[in-house]
Amino acid sequence: MLAGALAFQFLPLTAFAQLPSPRVVSPETEKRIQLARERGFWIIEEGDYLYRIARNFAPDEAGARVLVDELRELNPNALMNGAAAKLVVGARLHLPRRLLVAPDASATAQAPPLSPPAPATAPPVSVPPIASAPPRTPIAAPPRAPGAAGAISSATPPAPMGVPPIAPGAPAPTPAPPIVPPVVASAYTDRTLMGVSEEQELGLDNRPRDGSPGLKQWGVELRSEHREHSTAGTTQADGVAFRYAMETERYGDFALLGQVTHFRSNPPRGEEERVIGSATLIQENFGIAPGWFATSSLGVVRPILPFFLTTSYRVNMSTSMLSGFQTSISSPQDEIRLGVGRIGQLTGFGIQQFERSQGEQATAAYARRLNRDWSVGAAAIAVRDSLSVPDHVTTTIGIDREFNSSGPGVKAQVALTDDQQAAGWFDSQVRSGRMMHRFGAYYVDPDFKFGDGGSARDTRGAYWRGEYRGAANFYGFGIETSSDNLERNPERGGSDNIGGYANATLRLDRTLQVGGGGSMRQEDPRTAGGIPRKVGYANLFLSKTWGLGVTRLDANTNTSRPTTGFTERTNYVAWYQDWPRLGSVDLQTQLSQTNENLERGDTIRRLASVTARGPLYGNLQWDATLSYVDVDDPRGSERNYNAAVSLDWNPAPSWTVLLTWFRNSIQPGADNLLSPFVKENALQLTVRYEGSSGTPYPGVSGGRSSTGRVTGSIFYDENGDGVRQANERGAPGVQVILDDRQAAVTDSDGRYTFALVPAGVHRLRVSVDRVPLPWGLDDETPREVRVDVRGDVRTDVGLKRVAP
Repeated sequence: MLAGALAFQFLPLTAFAQLPSPRVVSPETEKRIQLARERGFWIIEEGDYLYRIARNFAPDEAGARVLVDELRELNPNALMNGAAAKLVVGARLHLPRRLLVAPDASATAQAPPLSPPAPATAPPVSVPPIASAPPRTPIAAPPRAPGAAGAISSATPPAPMGVPPIAPGAPAPTPAPPIVPPVVASAYTDRTLMGVSEEQELGLDNRPRDGSPGLKQWGVELRSEHREHSTAGTTQADGVAFRYAMETERYGDFALLGQVTHFRSNPPRGEEERVIGSATLIQENFGIAPGWFATSSLGVVRPILPFFLTTSYRVNMSTSMLSGFQTSISSPQDEIRLGVGRIGQLTGFGIQQFERSQGEQATAAYARRLNRDWSVGAAAIAVRDSLSVPDHVTTTIGIDREFNSSGPGVKAQVALTDDQQAAGWFDSQVRSGRMMHRFGAYYVDPDFKFGDGGSARDTRGAYWRGEYRGAANFYGFGIETSSDNLERNPERGGSDNIGGYANATLRLDRTLQVGGGGSMRQEDPRTAGGIPRKVGYANLFLSKTWGLGVTRLDANTNTSRPTTGFTERTNYVAWYQDWPRLGSVDLQTQLSQTNENLERGDTIRRLASVTARGPLYGNLQWDATLSYVDVDDPRGSERNYNAAVSLDWNPAPSWTVLLTWFRNSIQPGADNLLSPFVKENALQLTVRYEGSSGTPYPGVSGGRSSTGRVTGSIFYDENGDGVRQANERGAPGVQVILDDRQAAVTDSDGRYTFALVPAGVHRLRVSVDRVPLPWGLDDETPREVRVDVRGDVRTDVGLKRVAP
């Protein structure tokens, strides 16, 4: 009996020793668990990991791993690239139904007292422990061992005060049945008052994730391109690029970027082989004094001057890429920027690599924010030994008021070179109700220079633009007068121009949108022998969503009518169709025809293309485009064939494989003896691996906290709706600037990316100095983007027709 009593006493301790290690759950986490069970979803907060969330609802590690898989399937939109370690902050993580409870269950989910208070006149009641099974008949306890502390006594308990004792030999009264409180299934939580959790978050490969402080990210990309051209020969380019970035608590964020490329070519003129490499070390947000931070780069850099000092409606000034150093030292009110290095440029086709050219460039700038709206600044640039421009030093000073709800936007600036060539401009933006007015004037001397890229052609002019935006409609109109070739150099062209434009976009209902516009310009030559002319443009479009998808019809005409001579005209019609999805395949088609009625003869160009994309197997995606162009020209006809096929595969969350093949063939007709036959084939392979470790720092003084990514595209917004359609082309070579500090240049499809962007609100600007007229931005106000921890923010910017 003694052994049985001891076994009974130590059974709970033995069972407890076999349980898994308990976890620490704070009261705040308990509230989140209960609220998630009632609502059916968990709100993701900064610092949450999928495994940690699952562990709050699972009794053991094995159950948590099973729940992780369930949560992945239920919440694809809450996970970036399907990675358990990449959750979207603020998203809802829906729970399986088996984990839910009724909303009023929280009132009964708390454990009741083990023994309810008995009335003063009632005998004491022995209540058995609460178990998950139905109560059974009480089992008699073993007899109490003499002196055994804590043993259960079988003696008759003493009667409470006021109750007569039971007479010896008299039968005992029937005991009252035990009061067993109802058993309620409560939210599972692993609780303890002591101990530390030893669980780790899963990484991209489902292995325990490094939880050390400081986020570290890395990526390696292998690139290979083989290109065959019937006249230029064969080229082979193989390269490897890498990026490593890390957060530190006191020294800012570091990033190391590098690329090495091996070029081989076998053109008709002979073989050529070379190896080019480059690297850049970046330190961002380094606190050098209270309220002051520095961002510096060493290697391949593009110095960025304060945005309001380099761009305006008609005049834009930009710096060149350098192999050198740049730094920006800033506070909330002041900013100093310095940069110096050797001038270079990006070269290559599928794989681009920085190559030094000739010349050096140095820049310096200072800007101060006077208050919430007004800023002033000055900048200087010096260029030596350049192949494209003479040596010069140019300084500029400007003042800027950002357009916002509290007042108009104003920008005024002057610039002067060391040889006394000047430039200046004034731009303003004023809103009156739903009407927006933009107006200004500009002037640039013939030999004005700013940097290695030169400057806008010598010009002077003034403009006014108006925009009216209704609930569903948009109207734009404006006038402009300008002159170029100010010194009337006979070796250059040039004219005095005056013109105007108007366009409108009307949304007739939710499925139908129509629009159109036109412009007219008078050109009077500034040189002897020139012929005055009138140039006109008009366009119409219709976009309809219906049972066969989205249909868009476009038509435009362009006319050049000289006072004497032949009137040239070009007419264009097109039909774009975005068809309903065929299973899992997206399909778009295009048919167009251009009739050119020129002085040298009539030319007809016909185009037909089809684009399809969809999944092939698992997460393997395919994309294919086939185009045919037929040209009937009096100087000789030709047929063009273009085909492109790409495969995009993510074999694992950390891996990306992209394979692209394209072919271009130009076949002259029998009547075309001058144009050669051209055939081009290219195959491009890209393999990229990305990984990360550590956890973001919660924040340091100055507001830096964790990171995310900003992506998007710049495109030609043909219909002016602000949304990129399948037929709207991307704008390559456009500079996008983040927070007036980082710059990215769009690729051939108009796409850009900023990686490792601190979480919070940022300002995105687009520089249109390389955008051809008549395209531009209808609103040059910086766009605000909010970056969440480990989140992707996409911002697409459409370019509008802003000139006659």
